[in-house]
Order: sequence, then structure tokens, then C-alpha cells
Amino acid sequence: MTRAAKGTSPKKIARAFALLTLALACAPTDPTQLVVVVDSDLASDAFDAVEVSVLGLEGGEQIARANLADGALPRYVVLERRGGALGPLDVEARAMRDGAPIGIARKARTSFVRERTMRLDLFLAAACVGQTCDATQTCERGDCVSPDVAPEQLVPWTGLDGTNDAGMPNDGDVDAGDVDASDVDAGDVDAGPCTCLSPLPPDTVGTRCESGRCVYECAPGVGNCDGRIDAVNGCEQSLDTREHCGACDAPCPEPTAFEVRRECTASGCVIECAALRDDCNDDARDGCETDLTQNGNCGMCGKTCEGPGNACEATGRCRR
Repeated sequence: MTRAAKGTSPKKIARAFALLTLALACAPTDPTQLVVVVDSDLASDAFDAVEVSVLGLEGGEQIARANLADGALPRYVVLERRGGALGPLDVEARAMRDGAPIGIARKARTSFVRERTMRLDLFLAAACVGQTCDATQTCERGDCVSPDVAPEQLVPWTGLDGTNDAGMPNDGDVDAGDVDASDVDAGDVDAGPCTCLSPLPPDTVGTRCESGRCVYECAPGVGNCDGRIDAVNGCEQSLDTREHCGACDAPCPEPTAFEVRRECTASGCVIECAALRDDCNDDARDGCETDLTQNGNCGMCGKTCEGPGNACEATGRCRR
């Protein structure tokens, strides 16, 4: 018989980095935003990517990454606050190479300015190479300084070199400099504040807040199987493979000796069992594990032959 098994689912740059949104309870009349601009004087062969981490006011880190092969510095990240406290907010920019930090970073602790779009510059300085600052400081052009940036030290955002035309990494159709709060998906704001990426990561179709965490809804047929969500890595896995069938880590292996076929479909792993076998535990991993000639599963899952002398025959029927 056939049944569906259950599934368990860096010289100067002029491009945008990615949009991170602090999506909170409700949007003001004018957006409350902070544009984090990352630049550097490091040698171009010293690093191949930049990474910005944001620690949301509700806790939980989110990371935006940009490969320099896709465009030179500066790159920027837009943070948007919706409701709640304006700070403090912890932001750190890091120089990366081959996927790992090279030890050059610049961090800041600051706050939003209500209904204003302000600029925060984080410079990855060559003078900081070899400089070690303690955990309460950050390296700024060779000096160890406090990471605190008061809101009054921020300047209004007017764009890179007087423009906002920057584009999005890996998405030439998105203008990250022209940020319209009405276009930002704040998720399910009734579920409390959380930090979400905006625009939505690839192959995600919505968000919701759960206990201060942003949960991303994947588009049909794909899943977030590596457990990582950022501006370029969303629901990355197709759910029609032998390893991920209908859900992440839900296998649909090759047929066993007790099966006619196994096929991964949109609804999960479909198994067609051989005669007198069935998938009684709805688990594709062991397939048609049940012998239907045994009492308790006689001819069908869960059927017991009752009465004195009754037994299940080789035909899958109860002897009477």
C-alpha cells in the first residue's frame, strides 16, 4: 500500500551592505533608523569580506555579511527601530578572510534618535593591526577608546557621497539607500518585540516574534536546514531531496527489500510497500517495517486477531 511518511521540516565602496531591521511594537510617523557605514584603509588583499553584528535590545545577535568581490567599501547596514526603548544598541564591524575574522574590528554602543535617520561610521583601520584593547574598549585608528557613541554625536544620514543609490548585495533589484518604513516587514508585532532582517532573507515569506526571537517563515518547498538566517542565506535548502524530504533532516532513502518504491514529493516521502508489509510507525527511515502476518498487525496496522485460537495467518488474515 502507499502512504506519506511524516516529515520534520573593502579604498572606497558604493554599495549597500544589507538591511537589518529592529522590528518592534509599532512604527512612528517617521522612521527611527540608524545607518551603519563600514569603511577601511586595510590592504585589499588583507580581507575579502566585512561582517556587521547587531545585538538587539531584546538580546540575540544577527549578522549581515558582504563579500568585497561584489563591490568595494564603504558598505552600509540600515537598522530600524519600531517602538520600545531606543538603546543601548551594540554594533560591531569585522574584517573577514576565508570566512573567519582577521582580528580587526570596530564596535560601538549607541542609541537611536526617535523619528530620525542617523549615521554611525565604523572604520576598520590598518593602524589597529596588532593593537589589543581590553573588552571594555575598541580600536579606533590605532587607539583604544570607549565604544560609547552618544546619540548627539551621530549625524543625519544623507547618503554615501551625497547619494543613497547603493543597491543590495546579491540583489540588484533592491535600492537599499531608499528605505521606506512602510516596506519593512515588522513581523507579528502583537507577539512582542524582536530583531528581524529586512528585506526578508532569500526564500522567506514572513516573520513572527516568539519570546524575543525572530522566527522566519520559509517559502513552500524550502527550509532553513543549516539553522542560519542572514541577508544572503535564508531558507537555503530544497525539500525535495533524499536527505531533506518535505522537512529539514527528514530522510527519504532508497527503497528497502520490503518496498516497491520510495519517492520524495511535496508532501514528504511517499513509500509504496510490498505485499503484506506496511509503514505502521509513519517513519520513512525504517520504511515498511511492519510484517502484516503477525498478530497485532494482521493484514493492516494495529489489527489484532481476537478470540480463542485466533491467529494471524500468512495471508494476513485472522484464522477463525
